[in-house]
Amino acid sequence: ARWSALALAAFLCVSNVVLNNWWSLHRNHPQRDFQKYDFFQNLSVMGGFLLLINLGPGGYSVDEKKKNH
Repeated sequence: ARWSALALAAFLCVSNVVLNNWWSLHRNHPQRDFQKYDFFQNLSVMGGFLLLINLGPGGYSVDEKKKNH
């Protein structure tokens, strides 16, 4: 789970900067608020992936149950 979370976090980091570049839009552009919202929403998902990388999947994961049997 940690390696897949690392791959997803790296992909999301790059795609978030490329696709949701709200800072390059004019201040009054109608899409600026939507781009900003999507950017920070993806940033929060990246935070969840970083927690998964740091702490691991936990006791409820399928891998943990396979180790016990």
